[in-house]
Order: sequence, then C-alpha cells, then structure tokens
Amino acid sequence: MPGEFAELGPDAVVGQVMLNALAPVRLTHAALPAMLAAGHGGVLNVSSVAGFLALPRSAVYGATKAFVTSFSESLHAEVIGRGVHVTALCPGFTRTESQDTPDELAGVPRFAWLDPDRVARAGLAAVAAGRPLCVPGTQYQAVTGLSRIVPRQAIRYAIKAAWRR
Repeated sequence: MPGEFAELGPDAVVGQVMLNALAPVRLTHAALPAMLAAGHGGVLNVSSVAGFLALPRSAVYGATKAFVTSFSESLHAEVIGRGVHVTALCPGFTRTESQDTPDELAGVPRFAWLDPDRVARAGLAAVAAGRPLCVPGTQYQAVTGLSRIVPRQAIRYAIKAAWRR
C-alpha cells in the first residue's frame, strides 16, 4: 500500500495496522501461555527490514514492522530462560509465487530479492537457536547495520529521493 499517507484511505490504513501489528499480537497472545506452561516452544513473527528505516510513501508499513520487531524483541527478553524463544524475522524484498510485482517495485535490482525458502529456513533456524532477531541476506544485514550508524535524516532523504526516480 505505497503512497502518500494523507492520500490513503483510512480503512486501508487501519486494515494494514490490523494485519501487520494487531494480528501478530493476537496470535502470539493465543499461543504463548501454553508454550510457557509446557516449558518449550517458539514464536516467529514476520517483520521486515522496513522496520529499521523511515519510509516515506510507506509510512504505515514501516511503522507496523518496527512495532513487530520491538514487540518480538521485548517478548524475547520476557521469556528468556523459560524454554520459549521469540524471534522477529526481518527480510527485505522476497519473491513469492503468488505475488505480482507492483509497478513501484519493478525497478528493484535482481540482487535485492531474497528466495522465500531461504527466508523461511533462516527464520526457523533463528527461533531454534533462540535468537531474538533474524535478518536474512547479507545485503539486508548491511542495511540494518548501517541504519544504526547513519543519521536518520540521511536515510529519510535517500529513500525519498529513490522514490522520486
């Protein structure tokens, strides 16, 4: 749902918040107590590299993914040592068979796309290893690493400039 926030319909915005943020909260809340009672289990919440960045024209998406990452890392800290692992899976562009490439993404270079099977395997391995965060792909590990040291203003400017192209 890319576009200027002020131009998006309110129902679409709320729908994206419900899908990307509320659904993982509800699903995790439904499963976590039983896992804790059993003393083992794992939760893998799908977030995105987008959660590490300010994303003009994708503000709601980026914000919901930042929420999922923070939520998952917080729960990881809550349940550590109790046999349950919570992980945020933060892939970048990932091609799926059922997905048509939106016009906005048609120019994304081939090297930026991740294989969905590798993304899934990386996420499951991270849960099994008890890691709170999984960023598949060296290109996206570099992006998230840089996002911690590059000034946020520079990131916002670069992303906005890229959208203009």
